[in-house]
Amino acid sequence: MWKIRCNINDVEAIVVLSGGLQPGNIFHEKAALSTESIERLFYGVKKYKELVKKVPVIFSGGVGNPFFDIQDKRQIVKGYVKIMGIPEKDIIVEANSRNTFKSAVEVKKILDKKFPDVTEHKIILVTSAIHMPRSEAVFKKQGFKIFKFPAGYNTGSMNYNPLDFIPDAGNFRKSTDAIYEWIGLAYYKLSGKL
Repeated sequence: MWKIRCNINDVEAIVVLSGGLQPGNIFHEKAALSTESIERLFYGVKKYKELVKKVPVIFSGGVGNPFFDIQDKRQIVKGYVKIMGIPEKDIIVEANSRNTFKSAVEVKKILDKKFPDVTEHKIILVTSAIHMPRSEAVFKKQGFKIFKFPAGYNTGSMNYNPLDFIPDAGNFRKSTDAIYEWIGLAYYKLSGKL
């Protein structure tokens, strides 16, 4: 169905939005991609492998926490994509942005440089399903044509039992994520980023 709606030859890149990093700790010396980043990257690589015409995968996003700086993020990401079987020449790591808006701005700079005659860049956008509405709106505001490929759905079946109404950490996390996105949407709308 996706291939019917999109002329695949017009897509210039697959943009995977970072879900953050985990700092090194006593078990892992070096920093690593967060579970959310790995999931998004996996979906981006999956789409890359499905395409007939290979386009670069742009992994966009630095570290959101300004007090946590990772200098070797490019090497961390490249290590993951190498394991996933993507040639290094087809991966671009944009690590300067610290939020979704800045990711859109930085990706636009990359694609403007690579395709100077193109006014509306066409990309496949990969991020978590809950993050997709805000990401799509931000990238469209920057002039992108978006083909969505959401990852990490948090929805389940609608078959409830009494245990589903007992609070637990998993449901608290889902609620927190939803509230974070609603606040993000409101802030971006009020600040003119959408």
